[in-house]
Amino acid sequence: MKTWISKLEAEIRPQLASLAERIERAFPRVRVSVESHYSGPARWGLYLSCLFTDAGPDQVDQLDLGIELCERGAAPGLNADLCWGHPSGRVELCLTEDWASPRDWPAADEESIERLRAFLPALFRDLERLLAAGPVDVTSCRGP
Repeated sequence: MKTWISKLEAEIRPQLASLAERIERAFPRVRVSVESHYSGPARWGLYLSCLFTDAGPDQVDQLDLGIELCERGAAPGLNADLCWGHPSGRVELCLTEDWASPRDWPAADEESIERLRAFLPALFRDLERLLAAGPVDVTSCRGP
């Protein structure tokens, strides 16, 4: 998994950092961070996190673009999504549709990395669209 982490850090992190700078200029009410970390022994993620500083008490104040790897045998699984924070967790856009767990993610390989590259513009565009719309009410983000 370390090889794929290095690859994503080298290729995708600079794009997220550039996007973060653009967001900070365009949306002064949004605080942006780019970070990567392990969440448990077998899962790693690279995130662009956006915090609405003007969100009300009944609004979701965080929107994250995440790219994750999950260890699972011979090749880690790869996913990317655009997701609202707690208490919602609603996924707005996802590289891997119809997944119930990281076991369902495609294996990290050159083909899935190419799919990720092709998917990034849609993630970036939708992130900026959602930021322009502002924080959403908690009730509008609840699932069925």
